[in-house]
Amino acid sequence: MFDGMPIRIQEEETASMEAGCEDRISALPDEIIHHLLGFLPAPEAVRTSLLARGWRHHWKSMRSLRFTVFDDGPAVSAEWMNRFMGHLFHDLRGALDVCDIYVYVGRCDDVTALESYRWVRQAVSKLRVRVLMVDIEFLAEQPSFELAGKPLVSAHLARLELCYLTLNGRILDFSRCPALEDLVMFTCDIGAKRISSQSLKRLRIRYCNFCKSSSSRTRISAPNLIWLKLEHLVGASPVLESMPLLEKAIVRLDCNHYYNDDYPCEEGDDSGECCGLCEGCVGNDDHSGGCMLLQGLSSAAHLELKVPFAKFTDTACYPAFTKLKTLSLDE
Repeated sequence: MFDGMPIRIQEEETASMEAGCEDRISALPDEIIHHLLGFLPAPEAVRTSLLARGWRHHWKSMRSLRFTVFDDGPAVSAEWMNRFMGHLFHDLRGALDVCDIYVYVGRCDDVTALESYRWVRQAVSKLRVRVLMVDIEFLAEQPSFELAGKPLVSAHLARLELCYLTLNGRILDFSRCPALEDLVMFTCDIGAKRISSQSLKRLRIRYCNFCKSSSSRTRISAPNLIWLKLEHLVGASPVLESMPLLEKAIVRLDCNHYYNDDYPCEEGDDSGECCGLCEGCVGNDDHSGGCMLLQGLSSAAHLELKVPFAKFTDTACYPAFTKLKTLSLDE
């Protein structure tokens, strides 16, 4: 079932084994072999089952799964990838420390047929992965892959990295992932109404597009967050709810107002909320919804703001920063 995938065995190593030299790798404890196999790309880890009878099932207990299709690698079919990943998830035993899925869709014949949504669900539920990284890198003329639907459920997931994905529905509701502490999103289209987690401690969102539906902005609820980094956001800035434990926050908004719906807010948006930074917000006396960005940052001890269109004046819109120790502003 794994025909066509290369296995890299050096000729001199093969000759030594045929000559009856001592096989020191096979003499290692099984736990170490399983750990080492996790550094190989998944197809090559599986092909080690051909090395010797004792290696037939080692790959099924490897601690990490790394499935990669690079832009400079051989082209593969979506059918093969779905079949291969299906066998992997069916045969792997125990919990995974790391699951790293990277697919450059330019090397795939039919990207719409990829079952990446199922891969994520099975990695979280069946394989009880602790660190999950998903990067489905698409071409400019192709839509990104969508992760949507019901929230993920895992008592083990501690770190999640999502890249080049469309995130809708309740997929960013992590109320049923009590061990999750680190969340990274890079170049994603975020249409979910809420990003919520009681356990989250570190959050980084970079080059993401927040898609505002009608009058609803994405709200971020992470009351135990201690570190936050928002960089080069596109679309409508999210609403930051209370973060009383926040120690450090870095906010760097895009200077190109063509890509930012908050430049300026003018009279606020339809929800009655404002960014609290731009000149349009300063001129609005009715901030019934509070400041979208500053309200959630008000507990930070260390704050770095780079907001090119900001104009700070004395206004009731701004919260009091009672814990602030260091402040860095752009020019």
